[in-house]
Amino acid sequence: MYLFIMDQSQIKNYLPDFLSSAKSDIQTINKLLGSIFDLTAVAELRRLTHSLKGKSYFLGFRQTGDLAKLIENIFASILDNRLSVSDSNVPEIKKATDCLEQSVDSIEKSGQEINLQDQIKLLTQFLTKANL
Repeated sequence: MYLFIMDQSQIKNYLPDFLSSAKSDIQTINKLLGSIFDLTAVAELRRLTHSLKGKSYFLGFRQTGDLAKLIENIFASILDNRLSVSDSNVPEIKKATDCLEQSVDSIEKSGQEINLQDQIKLLTQFLTKANL
């Protein structure tokens, strides 16, 4: 595996495109969460979180990428019938996507992602408890 590391000037060149795309993805994610019982919507949610994961990692926003990866795993598990959508797990998914949005907002304002370790830990525990 190759690790591509950019310097700050390279990151600044890509940051406006990242922010525009990430904010658009998050806006669509928030809309689609209202249709989370529809597998077509879940497939799109998985695709969007996969895309957000890759963009975040590319620019070095590791925690944002890690959280997007966990959310992507939830959507993939729903699509693979390993996890069912229920009133008990929808709030967990929504809270995690809210944290993604807060991190992207922080990147826009300060150039730094927020600390997502607590949310990553909670989502990891959720996935472990669900045997995923």
